[in-house]
Amino acid sequence: MMVRWWILFALVAGLFIAGTAVLVASARFEYKHPRYPQLKFIVTRDNQVLLDPRFQLSRLSPSGTPKLVVAETSHDFGHLPPNTTGRHLFTLRNDGTGNLILSQQSTSCRCTVAELSASVVPPGGVAQLTIAWNTGNQSNTGNTYHETVTLTTNDPQYKTICFEITGRVSQLFYCDPEEVVLNNLQPGERRWVKINVHPTRDLPFQIVSLRWAAPVPGLQAEQVSAPDDATTPKQFVVAVTEELPAGMFNTALWLEAEYADGSRFQWELPVSGQRHARLSLIGPALDESGTCTLGVVRQGQSRRCILTLRVRDERLAPAGAVLAETDSNVLQVSLEPVKTSTPGLYRLSIVIPPDAPVCNHLGINSENIIIRPAAGFPEPVLHLPVSYAVVSASAH
Repeated sequence: MMVRWWILFALVAGLFIAGTAVLVASARFEYKHPRYPQLKFIVTRDNQVLLDPRFQLSRLSPSGTPKLVVAETSHDFGHLPPNTTGRHLFTLRNDGTGNLILSQQSTSCRCTVAELSASVVPPGGVAQLTIAWNTGNQSNTGNTYHETVTLTTNDPQYKTICFEITGRVSQLFYCDPEEVVLNNLQPGERRWVKINVHPTRDLPFQIVSLRWAAPVPGLQAEQVSAPDDATTPKQFVVAVTEELPAGMFNTALWLEAEYADGSRFQWELPVSGQRHARLSLIGPALDESGTCTLGVVRQGQSRRCILTLRVRDERLAPAGAVLAETDSNVLQVSLEPVKTSTPGLYRLSIVIPPDAPVCNHLGINSENIIIRPAAGFPEPVLHLPVSYAVVSASAH
């Protein structure tokens, strides 16, 4: 008997909970405006606040007529940089004798946001419509835009009124050239590139700062003085000094400028290039780390490797001006100039002789060849790791 009562109780409780859930899900909550109690609003289950459609707006002011007055219905933002939000306030005044009822009907783009400061404007009162529009990313540079926001009113003369915003997406200024490439820099060479900064607005502006994203020794940026007017481009110089080390470099210079009205914008100028070393080697036996790999040789056999040495210093071009040395007891090294129209080329020969003893110089145990100038010349030195091993003839 007790089991039957528990089953009956569970069924009744389940029906009660299900019915309550259905009532809550379909319920609509109503509330009255604290200032205008005759206005009734409905809050739906998806949190939307709606004016009760059974209520007639004309009942708010049966004895008066609203009159909408606006000073402007359009605004041109002019030039706006990418990733910027432009905002403009339109003022709506009620010069009538009845309450002015405003509501937003539509916007022409999802990027456009419109906000009304009040939906009911009493006689003599004002409301503000704020329209905001985001220019988006830099891929939109150069695009023009024209967006609209439409309001409905209870003014007999303006059943609807349209507000529009226009403008152009562009940088506040731009650099010419847009990228600096400093390739084929010779050892010790000094070079500079002049950059022109062009404004896109008819206002005086100035360069506020120049800073490197990743500083590189021997790379400098310096502003060039220019008149403080709206038409003359500003200039700065990217310079390479003797301190720039050999090898490739890739960085960026951040430029920040400011207009007379306080608006600022940054420009990223990529800077890249390569400085040649005074001494450099070329050959198929060189790996990415600059190591010469001769591999494994059986005892009693020999192996030879030929590399080309490029000397980018006319003082070291003559024969005998550069020497190749090694402290290895195995490797035989020689350096001979190459007879060609291109000065400063040498042939570097590295030999494992057939009488080489069993040894292992692979990986971290590699031996070194040192290439340096002869006495009385500058001191660039090139270290060449050599990786090899000599194994017993009987090894399998």
